[in-house]
Amino acid sequence: MAPRPGWIWIGGAYDWRGGRYTWVAGHWEHEHPGRHWYPGHWDRDGDHQVWHQGDWGDDQGQDQDEKHERHDERMADKRERHDERREEKRERHEERRDERRERHDDRQ
Repeated sequence: MAPRPGWIWIGGAYDWRGGRYTWVAGHWEHEHPGRHWYPGHWDRDGDHQVWHQGDWGDDQGQDQDEKHERHDERMADKRERHDERREEKRERHEERRDERRERHDDRQ
């Protein structure tokens, strides 16, 4: 039950922050006139699940597909940056390993 009329419960959810998922507690929020709260939800994207953050939308039916597409694009960019950083880290690791081997071979 709302604390008083005009308030809506925004449920808690895990959010990706600082390179890990962090619980963000639910809270009461004042209603936005002419807007509707669309809670976050999971959708299948190929062979994995994708979280769509909750947000306020038009009561007349905000174009959620467009919003989800923007979210998916941001997530794809984030995954691409993550993969690039992982590859750069792997390459640095291999370079250091090769340098150690060369120093070891020079000593013998």
